[in-house]
Amino acid sequence: MQQDRGFSGQPAPLSALAVTSLVLGIVAFLVSFIPLLNSFSVVAGLLGVIFGIVGIAVSAKGARRGRGLAIAGLVVCVVSILVSFASCGALVDAVDENANPVTTEDGSAASNSPAADEGAAQQDAEKYAVADEQLVDNAHVS
Repeated sequence: MQQDRGFSGQPAPLSALAVTSLVLGIVAFLVSFIPLLNSFSVVAGLLGVIFGIVGIAVSAKGARRGRGLAIAGLVVCVVSILVSFASCGALVDAVDENANPVTTEDGSAASNSPAADEGAAQQDAEKYAVADEQLVDNAHVS
């Protein structure tokens, strides 16, 4: 592919929008893995997408070089936005999983109070007994 040369024989200047899109994409991608800062990554990624689209349009007219940089910036920005959403979703799932109460085998909610723990320990003590250095299950003894 032949590059457009101006009147002086110099190659067309590099598109600043394409470079900006790529730089924003790289920064957004690096920040997208950090849980609370990944919202910045979405903003930087969206700006990079806009700059990338405009950079592609400007370079398509032939006034500037850098169509490949603009496309690479656009791709990296989109990937960083997707990684940011996935990272945020994983964080929300982890918080949601740890915020829900623990349920027992019968489906009832377990309590975190010390009184409930003592009651459960007493039920276990009544169910099992130590006899002749062996653990005996009192519930299955006939």
